[in-house]
This record gives sequence, structure tokens and C-alpha cells, in this order.
Amino acid sequence: ASLGESNVPGEFIKEITLLPDNKLEISLYYVADEESQDEETEISKAIVEDEESQDEDISEDGRCGPGIGVCKSGECCSRYGWCGTTEKYCSVERGCQSEFGDCEGIKRKASKSVTSENLTSENLTIENLTISEDGRCGSGIGVCNKGECCSKYGWCGTSEKYCSIERGCQSEFGDCTGKEKNVNVATEKVNKFENTIAYSDSDRCGKNEGRCRNDECCSKYGWCGTTKSYCSKDKGCQSEFGRCW
Repeated sequence: ASLGESNVPGEFIKEITLLPDNKLEISLYYVADEESQDEETEISKAIVEDEESQDEDISEDGRCGPGIGVCKSGECCSRYGWCGTTEKYCSVERGCQSEFGDCEGIKRKASKSVTSENLTSENLTIENLTISEDGRCGSGIGVCNKGECCSKYGWCGTSEKYCSIERGCQSEFGDCTGKEKNVNVATEKVNKFENTIAYSDSDRCGKNEGRCRNDECCSKYGWCGTTKSYCSKDKGCQSEFGRCW
């Protein structure tokens, strides 16, 4: 049996279908016109089971991601945090998140944390060695990526105004250049820190996954690879979890 609300152009409609075992299939669509519903505009789909069998981490509204939940078995979590089964949800190249659902034949796996337990006894902590993700640097913010300097005003860069000690370069948060020698205290600390991060046991990488193996790059979306889409800094390559161009 199926119950659907009236199809009003330019609005969302909800369709509820009664399945075997008293399960309900709830679909939410956006109606572009009165004659058709394009399945590619489907927003979310969720199977609601009886309350006793629900896992508290399973998505109940078709959303997925950190702090939200995981998709049901057989569904993929898209780059934008929606559960579905088409290519736009399941393609790794399009940002499918395997820790919150399946991806192109990859079954969902529990994510693991990289914590102080993964570090050596050198007294290094993730907190004081956080690598900048937004170009800022300094106390309580983080250190710059390899080869970058932290300016007097707390910005990462590579020109003289960022790297000159005479102009206030902060060597504890990035590289610096002086009249006599280069100063790279932060880079040395980051190198030590990176060497303590566990290697990933899958093709994923990042803060909750680990470093890439075999000289691979960690892409913006947390996948290991060797092509430009993985290794280009312009495309968001994460140098703290692999090499970058």
C-alpha cells in the first residue's frame, strides 16, 4: 500500500509505502512539474523498522555523516551527507563517505581515531601540533604545512613578508628565513608528529583513518591515491597524511 501527498510543483512531497514485516518506506521528492518526478531529484530514502530493532547510530531521516549517523545496509553516504544508492551517492570520485555507508562495493567500516595512544613517548600531542586547514597559524590555532611560514599576524605563506624573521615570522608555527640560516622548528616538530601517526589499513586517510602507504597522497576527501586529483595542493591534498605536489 502506498500513501502520497499531492504533487505540487516546486514543493517537496512525501511518499509512504507499507512493506513486508510491517516496515515503512519513506521517500522525499522535489516535484519539478505536475507531469513528472525525476528520480535524480530524490532527496532521501529511509526504511523505518520497529523501534526495538533500530540501531541508535542508523540514520532515520536519510541524512548521514559525523554527528548524524550512518546509512542503512546497502546505502551510500554522499559527499553532502545524504543516503542513497545511485552513482552520485556511491562514487568514490564524487566524495562517497565509506565510514557512514557503502561506497562502490566497499562495505562500511567503523572509523578509528588517531589519538595520543598512537604517539611515541616524545611527549608530542595532536593538540599542540594541529596542522592548519584554513591558512591561519599561531598559538591555539595550529602550524603551517611543510614549506610554509607563519607570519607575524598569523597567516601561512611563502613570500618574504611571511618568512622573514626581521618581519616577525613565528618559527614555532612554520619555517622562517633569517640572515644567517633557515629556521624550521615547526616543520621538524610536524615531521616527528607525522611519523607517529599510524598507517591506514585501507584506502582511506585523514585524522580518523591514518597516513597513506607507498608514497601515496591523501586527497581532500580522505582517499589515498597517486593522480593529480589526490596529490594536488590546489585540490586540497592533505600533506600531513601523505605526500602532495
